[in-house]
Amino acid sequence: MPLEYIVGKVTFLGNDFVVNKHTLIPRPETEYMIEAINEFVQTSDLVLLDVGTGCGVLGLSVLLHNLGRFS
Repeated sequence: MPLEYIVGKVTFLGNDFVVNKHTLIPRPETEYMIEAINEFVQTSDLVLLDVGTGCGVLGLSVLLHNLGRFS
C-alpha cells in the first residue's frame, strides 16, 4: 500500500490533497506537465476544462497556481 494512502494525503506542487484507496496519487513526473500547462495558461486566453482526468489533483493544481487569473 502506498505511503500516501496510509498517511491520507499527498503533496503535489506545494499543495496538500486528501487521498484514499479510491483516488489516484499523482506521479512526481506529472509536476513537469502541470508546470508547462501553467506557463501556457499565462499566455493564453483559452478556457481549460478538467473532465475525466482522475481525482482532480491535476486540475486543482492548475487552478490554485493561476487563481488570480481565473477569478
